[in-house]
Amino acid sequence: MRHYAPEFCNANDMAYLIGMKPSAFKDAVGNGFLPKPIRNPFTGADVWDREEVIEAMRVHGQLKYEPKEVELDILRAARGEKT
Repeated sequence: MRHYAPEFCNANDMAYLIGMKPSAFKDAVGNGFLPKPIRNPFTGADVWDREEVIEAMRVHGQLKYEPKEVELDILRAARGEKT
C-alpha cells in the first residue's frame, strides 16, 4: 500500500488524486484546463506530472490546499530526504 502519490500518474490515478472522475479529468486535459500528458519513455504510456496538475488546479483557483506537515514528512521520506 502506497502512503504517497507517485510523481507521475496515469489518467485514472491523477483523476482520483484531485477528486475528479476520469472522464472529467480527460475532458479538462482536452480543453486545456489541465496539462497534457507526457509519454513514459519506458512503457510508452501517457502519464501526468503530479506537481504540474496540482499547480494548474491552484492557478485556476480550484484548489486552496496547503499540505499538512505530516504529509510533507511522508513525501520527504519517500524521496529519501531527511525529515
